[in-house]
Amino acid sequence: MQGTLNEIDIRSILQLIELGQRTGELLIEAHQTSLGKASYSSQVGTIDSPKVFWLVFFFNGKIVYTTHSQNRGCRRLRDYLSRYNVDIIPEDLEKVQRITHNEIEYAYLWQLIKQNRLTPDQGKSIIGQMAKETLFDLLSLRQGAFIFEMGLVLDPLLISIEIEPLVREMMQEVQQWKQLHPYFESPEQGLTIAAAEQLKDSLPQKAYEQGDFQEKVSHPFSESVCRTSQISEKGKIKSCSRILSANKNLPI
Repeated sequence: MQGTLNEIDIRSILQLIELGQRTGELLIEAHQTSLGKASYSSQVGTIDSPKVFWLVFFFNGKIVYTTHSQNRGCRRLRDYLSRYNVDIIPEDLEKVQRITHNEIEYAYLWQLIKQNRLTPDQGKSIIGQMAKETLFDLLSLRQGAFIFEMGLVLDPLLISIEIEPLVREMMQEVQQWKQLHPYFESPEQGLTIAAAEQLKDSLPQKAYEQGDFQEKVSHPFSESVCRTSQISEKGKIKSCSRILSANKNLPI
C-alpha cells in the first residue's frame, strides 16, 4: 500500500491498518521548510527543502512503536529518561547499535529495562507518549507520501496501542494547537516574553508558576517553550493558550 496524502489522509490510512489487523511498518515522508512550518510537498523529491519522515510500527493493527528522522542520537529518549533520572550511556548505546536489528532507540529502551534501570511500565509509558507525539505531527500533515510494508520488524514487543482512541485524543490536541494561530505558525517556534512583570501580574500566582515562564526563551527545545509536538508539555501549552486569548494586547 502506497500513495500520497492528496489521495488519502493519515486517519484513513490508520483506519485501514487497524481494520485489516496489519503487521508492518508505515513510512510517511514530507518536505519541511527551514523554519519548521508545516509546508509540505505532495511528491517526494520535488522540492529542495529538507525532507522529514516518520516511521510507525504495527502489530495486528495496533501501534507498537514510532520514530522520526529528527531523532538523532536518541534525543527524544533522552528527554523522557530525564523524568526518571536515567541517563543514556554512550558506550552502551554503541554496543546496542552494533548488535541489534531493531530501531536503536527501541533496542536501547529494552536494554534499560533488562538492566532494571527502567521498569516495564515506565517503558510502556515512554512508548505511549512517543506515539502521541508522532500522531500529533502526522494528523497535522496535509501533503506528503507514504508506503506501508508488511512484516514483523520489532522483536520483542513491549506494548500495543489501539489506534482509534489514540487518534481521537490527538485530534483534540491538534484542534487545541490551532487555537494558538495566528500567534504561532509552527510547533517549532518558541516564545520570547517581552513584559515578564506584566505577564506575572495578569495571572494567578499558581498559573504563572505552573507555566514555568522565563524572561526569554531562545531555543525551541527548551522546557519552557510552548511546543505542541512535545505532548509532555500539554499543560504549558494550555496555559499559553489561555494567556494569549485573555491578553491579546500583551507584548510577547
